[in-house]
Amino acid sequence: MAVPINSVAKRRDVLVDRHSPRLSVLRVCRVNLGTVVRPPRAPDTLSKPDRLPGSLVERKSQQTRARLDDELKPSSVAALPSLHFRPRRYKPHGIGYWSGHIPFACDLIATLRPSLFVELGTHTAESFFAFCQAIVESGVQCRAVAVDTWRGDAHTGAYGDEVFREVDRYAREHYPSFTRLLRMTFDEANAKFDDGQIDLLHIDGMHTYEAVKHDFDTWWPKVKPGGVVVMHDSFDRHDGFGVWKLLEELRTDFPVSEFFHSHGLGIVVKPGGEDTDHVANAMVQADDDTLRNLRRYYQVCAGNLDNEYETAKRARPAEWNVTSQLFWRDATTGFSEESSIRLAHIVRAEGSGAILELPPAATSYAEFRLDLTLVFALLELRSIRALDKHGNELCRWTVPESLPVLQAGGLQAILSDDGTGALVLNPPIGSQIRLPVSQPALDALQGGGSFVIEMKALDANGFAQRIGAAHTATLVKHRQEQENLQMALQSAQDKLTERTRRVEELERSFVYRLARRFI
Repeated sequence: MAVPINSVAKRRDVLVDRHSPRLSVLRVCRVNLGTVVRPPRAPDTLSKPDRLPGSLVERKSQQTRARLDDELKPSSVAALPSLHFRPRRYKPHGIGYWSGHIPFACDLIATLRPSLFVELGTHTAESFFAFCQAIVESGVQCRAVAVDTWRGDAHTGAYGDEVFREVDRYAREHYPSFTRLLRMTFDEANAKFDDGQIDLLHIDGMHTYEAVKHDFDTWWPKVKPGGVVVMHDSFDRHDGFGVWKLLEELRTDFPVSEFFHSHGLGIVVKPGGEDTDHVANAMVQADDDTLRNLRRYYQVCAGNLDNEYETAKRARPAEWNVTSQLFWRDATTGFSEESSIRLAHIVRAEGSGAILELPPAATSYAEFRLDLTLVFALLELRSIRALDKHGNELCRWTVPESLPVLQAGGLQAILSDDGTGALVLNPPIGSQIRLPVSQPALDALQGGGSFVIEMKALDANGFAQRIGAAHTATLVKHRQEQENLQMALQSAQDKLTERTRRVEELERSFVYRLARRFI
């Protein structure tokens, strides 16, 4: 059954970019349809100003300022909502691959004013809920549909049901009236939409060339003429990513543009329909200078959001956005991404627990490896527990008792000064641990289970202080042990000296008595 469309009127807006290093004023004016974003004429540049009289340089500077003041009059230029948009869901669980494109998503919703928005590949839903927030704040009558299995793939890694449950709960709490989550494959969801129904399509699923081309080809008919398709990770060319290749092929037949920051975002506008002045058309129709300024504008907006996020984060107690990963293997294979599960979570200063859900074994589990973090983070490990599918504890590794065992498994850590945690060194490499799971526990985990990690977050100063205190405590401990050994050695030497003296006395006494007998 097709998702209904609510027809809405189009709106034209105006864009100002005041952040480009040179003249970066970009205008989308209220003119006839077909007008594209055009930059005002840039001031004459002087390659060697030191060769010109100072008065001439000053006069040119004054002329430039006067022209800018005239062009920036409120009557002719107004800011797009991206300048003031503050996402409520930013880098959820520390995952911010899409964060840099949130300002563009805001402006795209505000200027395109779609009736139906569909996202293929949602994961933690940072992009989806950014679009949803923009829909609400722009007053757009739009349905928003997210399609995902919420199981992960080779690029995101596998993850458990907790990701979908959290996204579903957030959607119900904040956007219940116009959102819908379809937990299925893209091909299964395709039949639920009519051809020419979708105004805005976001493709962010599996990123191999074959996968993204299949997604584009099967969903392109669902996009209405004049509709927009955006594809994430168009700049990445590693690990089999192929969005860039598809985008290059599409340039020969369709209006295409691209952002390079935040892993890249490809933009394709479907020919036909009303030629409105939304920001996607501005991108695909812009000349080189205008396109460069547009990219710079949205990159600066993204940077401002990130700076605000990091500033607020530094004002709070220490916390780290980490992704933990659990690997497993059988007796004949090695560790691989296909046999693993990831969990993105936040480790806080007061301590946090993370649960990695282990699926039932396809083949018998032989060994587990736990990576506490896949990114740099300053952490203090408290404990690791293995539970069966009923929640019964099978194994427990706590600090300090199990620290030597964990260090033997690969953990690079030093015992904290208070002896309650292990300060993880050289993350993320130093956080990889081969867990010594007993055979009875391995057998119990064949039906599934979970691994629970307890960690605390430290800021740089706190970590340095704890390392210093731990080093001092270690030195004190070693010095005390050395003194104890020296005292024990001295005591042994004293005892040996005393025994030697007594033996000598006995020998002298025996010889003396023996001599007296025979004399």
